[in-house]
Amino acid sequence: MKSRVILILAVLLSLLLPSTASAAGPKKAPAAGTYTSSVTSLGDDGAYQSIDTIALSGTLLTDEIRSAADWSALAAAPLDQTDATASVQAAGAQALAATSYKTIGRRYTAYNSIGWIVIRYTIWQEFGYNGTSITYYPSPTYDHQSNWGWSLLSHSESAWWITSPTYRTSRGNFFFKQGIWSPFGDIHLSEVSGWVQLYYRGNGTWTGTNF
Repeated sequence: MKSRVILILAVLLSLLLPSTASAAGPKKAPAAGTYTSSVTSLGDDGAYQSIDTIALSGTLLTDEIRSAADWSALAAAPLDQTDATASVQAAGAQALAATSYKTIGRRYTAYNSIGWIVIRYTIWQEFGYNGTSITYYPSPTYDHQSNWGWSLLSHSESAWWITSPTYRTSRGNFFFKQGIWSPFGDIHLSEVSGWVQLYYRGNGTWTGTNF
């Protein structure tokens, strides 16, 4: 009888205590991302290029988003609400005045014949919407990567209204050059220039174009 009472008390106590599994880690929300990719060949040697776009609802740009290499996985993963909230708070009063948020990225990547990244350029645009207007629209930012003697020599990012205050576009221009050092000066081998562009509305719809 005594052991049965102890067992019942143990069960009741376990029900009253918070679950350590649910309490651990940041809060997650359902995935709110979309991802598209277009791949084309760069020649007969197996090299290729891709244009990728990701759109994430409910967050501004975070370090986790920026550092993610696999955008398909990022778009499918649950949103980290803790990081998303912190990103909005860090953006300040203008961002806090919005009621919904979105981060969009578009990138160009060139790969060699064994699938390693040669050059990559990404433009990021984040914005906030209050149900009527886009009220938060910081300047677009960029990331890049270059290997095998390539370097990013110049770039520019800009944004402007198409139809104020609900429809905007952001564009990133890039110029990469490849060269090798020699005792007589750098030897120019090749170069690539281009652009990627995003069109986005306050209601969350978006499209992208590229060179």
